Amino acid sequence: MTAATAGTETKKPVGGPREKHRFPALWPGTLGMLLLFLAVPKMPSEYYDYVLPFSVVPLSAVMVLLALGYRRWGWVLPFLVVASFFNPIRRPGLASVSQWQMADVAGALLFLLGSYFIYPKRKAPEKAPAAQTPRAEPPGGL
Repeated sequence: MTAATAGTETKKPVGGPREKHRFPALWPGTLGMLLLFLAVPKMPSEYYDYVLPFSVVPLSAVMVLLALGYRRWGWVLPFLVVASFFNPIRRPGLASVSQWQMADVAGALLFLLGSYFIYPKRKAPEKAPAAQTPRAEPPGGL
């Protein structure tokens, strides 16, 4: 090493390679949570008839696909329930507005939790291969 290149060495990052997409469900989860929280106050009926069902169902399907892809099996069934509950073709008839508001809050909390807990499983660090000791040759030089 010469004097000109003495201080210009590049150092490797201490934490290893940067993990890409740590929370891949963050955007669909946050968008679903915001749409469902917006449904809690009184909105125009078009929001409940068109915007909410046609946006929550595809977002919950995306969350199901992410959960399946990252093998987070516990999140599949709750998001399937949300998708069937807000289905625009056949919706369950809840009696009062307060029941729909509770369903909206429960769905929003599910999207919030799912956006945080659906992520790729971490790989175990690879162990360095064990050093092989050279075997001693048998006497006689075979």
